[in-house]
Amino acid sequence: MDYCKIIWQRSVEKINRPISLHQTMRSINGVSICIYSLRQVEFLRYQTIETDLTKWEVTIQSDQELAYAYTEDETDYKQLIESQVVEIDRMINFFKFSLHKGERAVDEVMVLGDNPLIEEIYQTVQQNFSMTVSHLTDEVVQKNFHNLKQSMRPY
Repeated sequence: MDYCKIIWQRSVEKINRPISLHQTMRSINGVSICIYSLRQVEFLRYQTIETDLTKWEVTIQSDQELAYAYTEDETDYKQLIESQVVEIDRMINFFKFSLHKGERAVDEVMVLGDNPLIEEIYQTVQQNFSMTVSHLTDEVVQKNFHNLKQSMRPY
């Protein structure tokens, strides 16, 4: 089962509101943004994070699990993340004003993924948006999808 299906299943089972945004920090070099409305995908976009992959160290944790660590000062990478949050804000405004003439808006942001800085990403998103911001952690995934962990996904 891939993680997009987890977002979709959780949306189908739990989220039945007019508009919700789900932001996925899928990896160290990309972000997937998906806006759902009444169980349907309305907007989907992938954003590349222009990080130098040679500055990342990979450790094999098990057959199905890898761990990534940034080997340089994290300040540069955090600035890239902050620019992605700004871009997500632009997408939310585009969705609201350009696609829906101000009549529909995103009401929730969900942050999830296997990025090693996911907690800091969640805090950055929470500080920059006035709507509800949720963090789908490994614990939440394990509670709802028993044998899957964020770090096990093959991205």
